[in-house]
Amino acid sequence: VVEERIAKFFHTAQQEGPKPKKREEGPIDPATAAAAVAEQQEKKKKNKKAKKSNTDAFGVPKGANTSVFAQGIPIDATLDEMTTFFKKGGILRIDEETGKPKIKMYNDASGKFKGEALVSYLMPASIQQAKLLLDGAPFRLGQPAVVSVQEATFTPKQHNKPAAPGAPATAAPGAPAGPIDASGTPAGAGAAKPEKAPQKGKKKQKKPKFD
Repeated sequence: VVEERIAKFFHTAQQEGPKPKKREEGPIDPATAAAAVAEQQEKKKKNKKAKKSNTDAFGVPKGANTSVFAQGIPIDATLDEMTTFFKKGGILRIDEETGKPKIKMYNDASGKFKGEALVSYLMPASIQQAKLLLDGAPFRLGQPAVVSVQEATFTPKQHNKPAAPGAPATAAPGAPAGPIDASGTPAGAGAAKPEKAPQKGKKKQKKPKFD
């Protein structure tokens, strides 16, 4: 029985062949190790950036207001003049489509600039700096006209133009006049209740009484 087991063991070993030798690891190159560590750290940084989806490329929270609403600008002012004036308040945000500073100029019904603009900065802190330095300042030296600069406040369903400071929010064109609430419904206005139609029912007949 022992001889049979020995013969079976050698037969199985011949079929499987020699086992591969384990790879002998040599000394680790310091430069290679440093490169591997740097690569891991870079991956961690990318993962952290991917998780921070609630901020833009500059670390500003998405949805944070970085714009001011300006009035009193000369109606013949150019975009270059406004760029020179408003960049005193901070770094202006660049419009990705035009490649120019993000300054929205508002026109009147005839299509002419009416001296109002929405100026977008890169950082929210520039709002206070712009108000401090530019609110009440002359747009052009030697001219009496001064510019009013306030933080832009947006109303529901009205993203094209912010509400003027102190002005109540109004409904969209065609909607009932008056202030609107956060849901876009005029304040104090509820859903119209349909009038109940008068029900024409048969008069209930009295049962005769028998003595």
